[in-house]
Parts: sequence; structure tokens; C-alpha cells
Amino acid sequence: LLDSLLQEKYENLHQSMMKTEALSALCLMICMKIHKVLPLSCVQCSTPSSPQCSTDPGPPQMCPPSSSHCVTLVQYTPNLQDDSDANFDDHAGRMIKMERGCDKDNSKPGCTVGKQ
Repeated sequence: LLDSLLQEKYENLHQSMMKTEALSALCLMICMKIHKVLPLSCVQCSTPSSPQCSTDPGPPQMCPPSSSHCVTLVQYTPNLQDDSDANFDDHAGRMIKMERGCDKDNSKPGCTVGKQ
């Protein structure tokens, strides 16, 4: 009698665990589908047209469907040839412009220094 009661309890527990696992898997699949459906929103501005872009960029806006990442590009006035003569250049290191927006490709993680 005790064995049959234990067996019945074990089967009920096993069925409950199976239902919980199935429900968890279903919730995970639904969350993944929702994540794929939600559009990406990024702050989109440029200091040449909106000087407040660097300090108060405003709310994010929806990106095109092909976008997968938000980016911020900043261009600075370069120093002169080396640090010793940079002291004579009052504009060295000053921000020229900042642009924020959507991007299709994030193949280069981290910051990338480029020359224009």
C-alpha cells in the first residue's frame, strides 16, 4: 500500500514537472518571437543640425527594419604632429561633430578610431 501511494505521488510530481518544463519552454519561445518582432529604436541626431545632440539628444526614434544596432560617431579636431606641439593648437581634441543613429552592421566591437 505504501509503495503504491509513493508511486502515485512520484507520478503526480513527475507530471507536474513535465507541465512546468513545457510551460517554461513555451514562454521562452513566445519571448523570443516578441523580441524579434519589436523594432529597434535609437536616438537619431547630428550636432551640425541639432547642437543639443551631444547633451540632450531627445527621445529614441524607430529605426529601419534592416538596422540592428545603435551607434554614436564623434569626430574630434586632431592634435598637430605630436603631443609636444599640441599645446600650441587651441582646437586640438575639440569635438567637431557628433552623430547618433541606427546601423545595419556591428562587425567592429568597441571603439574604432578612423581618419577622415
